[in-house]
Formats: sequence, C-alpha cells, structure tokens
Amino acid sequence: MRTLYFVLVLIALTGFRADKPLLIKSIGSYPSLVHEPSDICLSPSGETMFIVDDGGLLFETELNGKIIRKAPVTKSYNDFEAVCTDGDKIYVSAESDRKILVFDAQSMELIRVIPYEFNSARNSGFESLTFDPVKHRFFMVSEKNPIVIRQYTTDFVLLNETVFTAASDISSASWHDNALWLLSDEDHMLFKLDASMQKSVASWRLPILNPEGFFFDKSNLLRVASDDMERIYLFNDPETHAR
Repeated sequence: MRTLYFVLVLIALTGFRADKPLLIKSIGSYPSLVHEPSDICLSPSGETMFIVDDGGLLFETELNGKIIRKAPVTKSYNDFEAVCTDGDKIYVSAESDRKILVFDAQSMELIRVIPYEFNSARNSGFESLTFDPVKHRFFMVSEKNPIVIRQYTTDFVLLNETVFTAASDISSASWHDNALWLLSDEDHMLFKLDASMQKSVASWRLPILNPEGFFFDKSNLLRVASDDMERIYLFNDPETHAR
C-alpha cells in the first residue's frame, strides 16, 4: 500500500499519464511537387505513391516526389481529400461531393463513381479512406463533429460504424501492422487504434504544420504530407523510435 501511495504522489507531481503521446522527430523531408497535397498512399508496387490535391486531381509520383503521371480529368469533382488502393484500383474520396471515385490503377481512368450519404456540413464529410488487404474491407473516417469510422465491403456495403472521440479531427487513415492508424491535423497527432476502432492503443505527436496524409512504406518508414508546407516528411517507425 505504501508503494502505491508513493506512485500516486509521483504521478500527481510530475503530471505523468500512461497514455501521454510520445514525440517523433522527422529524419528528413522533400518538396511535394503536387500543390496542397491532401492525402498520400503507397502504390501496389511499393516504389511510387498516389497523391490527391485540394483541386480535385490525382497523381502518381516517385517516392522522392517527382510526378510520373496524372489522371485524366473526365468530370469536375472538387475537394479530393483521401486516396487508397486495393492493388487493382485507386479509390478517392471527393468529400464535398459525397462520392468515392474509382480509378483503374494501370490506366488511371475513372471507371466508377460510388455515392454515399452522410449528414454533416459539406466540408466535414469523409476525409479519410484506407483498405485492409487481409479482411478485404474499406475504412472511411469523417473529419469531425463527430469522428465516425465506417467499415465497408469491397462493394461498399456498410458493415459497421463507430465513433472515435480521442481527437479533435481526423485528416487521414492508413491500415498498417494489422491495425487502423489515424492522423489528426489539428492535434498534430498520430493514433494506432485497437480492434474496437473506438480507442487508441498508442499515440504520437508530430512536429509538422498541417499534416494531411500519411502511409508506411516497405522499409517501415512513416511518410507524412503537409498541405500548407507542400512537403513530405520522413519518420522512423514511431513504435520503436519515439521518445
């Protein structure tokens, strides 16, 4: 009992919290040649990445940011906020339009448009989208008020919906290490969620202005896109290098 008492006193004096986020520091950065990148994801090859911007454009670039190609514009959709791939196709969330745009990964041609419903402000729709290749499901996450996490089948049939309350907002999502990871622009934080999709098992602080998108590459490096700074920042694996 005496030991417990001293532990409680120490916590009160130091302000220690078991869930206090750790800081991860960037190990480098490079310019994004795509202006105002709003999300990024690794391509199926693992050697390039897909990037979407606020103007409604989809790009494929080298990992160093050099633009390789751009998807042809077939219709005016605005406010691209999220991008992911299942290997054969690229999926883009047009937040304000409440639509998922499906592109062929080889030709980058738009092949399907999937509408969805969400009752919120026009610019507070689903800003995050990622794919779980093991259980073959998509995750869509709304920006804020509230932060809603939806699970969908590969045909975008709704499976489940939960609410995440540990962040002010969510700007990007990624499936990594058999878990859903979320990025908060306003809090400058990265979260790894538990199986319930309602709580985080760990969180980290990112010293980046306006972090809007992220993914883990084949070397387990974390790459984070800053919209305002128009840069891609590199981090070592946060689970082993944070402090």
